[in-house]
Amino acid sequence: MLPADMLLSSLGRSHTDPAVVSLMSELGLRNSKIKLKRGESDTALAAPAKGIDVVFSDPSVHDVPQGRPQGTLILSAIFFFSQGSQGHQQFQGELPHGLSFSMERGEVHKMLGVPEWTSPLLPIDRWVTGSYRTIAYFDEDSDIILYVNCSLPER
Repeated sequence: MLPADMLLSSLGRSHTDPAVVSLMSELGLRNSKIKLKRGESDTALAAPAKGIDVVFSDPSVHDVPQGRPQGTLILSAIFFFSQGSQGHQQFQGELPHGLSFSMERGEVHKMLGVPEWTSPLLPIDRWVTGSYRTIAYFDEDSDIILYVNCSLPER
C-alpha cells in the first residue's frame, strides 16, 4: 500500500530519480517505457490493478526548476481511482488531504474549502493545495468521489 504523501512528494521529480524509480517499481510500471510521442508534452501510464495512473511531462510545461538534461521527464500528475472508475481497482492507500472515496461533494468542500475552480458542466472541483493542484471528480448521480488527481501547476 502506497501512502499518498510518499506519492505526492515525488511530484516534480525526474523519471530517473531513485524515489520515482522505486514508485514505478511498486506500481509494476517500467521507467524504460516512459517516452513522449512527437508533438506531445506528456504521457500517461496506467496501473489499474493498483488504482493509480501517473503522468510524466516535459518539465518546460510546468512551473518547476529548469536545467534538467535534454529528454528528462518529470512526474507531473497522479490519479487515485475508486473501484471500477475508468476500469481501475480501488486505490488502497490513504487519499490526499484525508479524503475518502465515500465522501460526498459537500463533505469535500468542508474539508478543502471553497474550490478555486468548478466546472460549469461536470461535477469537478479544483483546489490549490501547497505546491500542487488537487482535483476531485464526482459521480453525477451519487455525488461521491470517483477519482482524485494531484498535479503540478502549468506555466
